[in-house]
Amino acid sequence: MRRIDTLDGLRGVAAIFVLFWHYQHFYYPAAGVLPSAAELAQQPLHALLAPAYGYGWAGVQVFWAISGFVLGYVYLEGAPVGKADFAVRRVARLYPLHLATLILVAVLQATSLRAFGHYEIYGNNDAWHFLQHLVFASNWSPGAGFSFNGPIWSVSMEVLVYAVFVMLLPLLRSRPPLVWPLAAVCLALAVLIPDVLPLVCATFFFAGTGIRVLLAALRTRGQAMGLVAIGGAMALTGIATAGGSTWIEALAVGLVLVLGALDALFPLRSRTLRWLGDVSYPIYLLHVPTQIVLLMAFDAGLLPRSIVGTAWFPMAWLALLLLLADCVHRGLEQPARAAIQRWWRGRTARDPASGRTSRAR
Repeated sequence: MRRIDTLDGLRGVAAIFVLFWHYQHFYYPAAGVLPSAAELAQQPLHALLAPAYGYGWAGVQVFWAISGFVLGYVYLEGAPVGKADFAVRRVARLYPLHLATLILVAVLQATSLRAFGHYEIYGNNDAWHFLQHLVFASNWSPGAGFSFNGPIWSVSMEVLVYAVFVMLLPLLRSRPPLVWPLAAVCLALAVLIPDVLPLVCATFFFAGTGIRVLLAALRTRGQAMGLVAIGGAMALTGIATAGGSTWIEALAVGLVLVLGALDALFPLRSRTLRWLGDVSYPIYLLHVPTQIVLLMAFDAGLLPRSIVGTAWFPMAWLALLLLLADCVHRGLEQPARAAIQRWWRGRTARDPASGRTSRAR
């Protein structure tokens, strides 16, 4: 199935928004201690980056909606896939970089504690939290707090939603429109039971899947134009009411809807947008490790802490992350993903009925 380049680009932009939302980490007086509003107002290029500084966290909800769209595209419309195949594909896509950055951050935090007597950005860097991270369960328990490579919390929520998605996959393949009532139920539960993050994740994920189902049923260009208009209105409403109770739902779902519908009308081919999609996950998982390294350099006196307030520093940090993300995508993500998938194909080829090797018989 072909990629939708505009959604790839949106995923990259969402990752960059999260990156600048976390620029505040440079102002933390201690691990887990938020800076004051006055300090945050001093972040550089504030007039330019204010939307990301203020609302960059919303990039996570955009990720969830795009993920639901893409997985709906692949697994509802493609060839049937078993639960084990689905799990291996997700592990191959997400786990190698997660494991590498988890180990890197664990080493960096241990080094910071030994050298300076404190952790950087996040506390709770103990063995129990490490084990939770190791199995993508870092924020499953209420009040777990952030630790190690904190941004992985959003993926830990999505892992729970994947389990629901793959269990319901046979039903959704036979009756795709059922995904919309499913999204509505998740939204209702998320409203009735606030702060249950898996329900919030499921709402955006299944809304994204529902958008893909809706687009797959399009029959005319007029219908597609109507969806572009609806999605545009939702996105504009979200922007205009930013900070209200439902603005992020309108913005995230509206953006995915309008870009998906526009692709049905005018398919866009852009290497740059595809590249932004490719490096979005590395940007997301690498930005905190780079911040920890820089904060340790400040603590050691190797760099002046004042540079975080200069106009050039955030742009230089972004450029560094784009370069690192590209290298990691090519040098780690792609080879590791291919190796895991080759291993799984070889394993299932030896025993296609059960997926077990001959030794296990």
